[in-house]
Amino acid sequence: NGWRVYVPESAEDIVRQAEALKQCLVSADYIGKVIKGESVLVFVSFRGRPVATAEILPGGKLGQFYGNEADRSRCAPTKAAKEAMAAWQAKFIKIKKTKAGKEAA
Repeated sequence: NGWRVYVPESAEDIVRQAEALKQCLVSADYIGKVIKGESVLVFVSFRGRPVATAEILPGGKLGQFYGNEADRSRCAPTKAAKEAMAAWQAKFIKIKKTKAGKEAA
């Protein structure tokens, strides 16, 4: 259907995504967070065009999730991008619930 959700392969991929979507992935040192294992970046594209970036935190929780940040007042991902990301999460991120209802990694 034209949607692709994937983990970038290199720091250069992250730089290109940041430039395309006017995101702070480089200036806020998301590359460092990825290297340290503090989070994983996931890119969403449609027909080869960058659309959004998601940050997956330890335990599989969704952290930051933004589209094009050229206009910070309108940078939320589109409904379709959210649906693509949710489908990816359902397939690849498994969060276990404990008896108390708390999430465990």
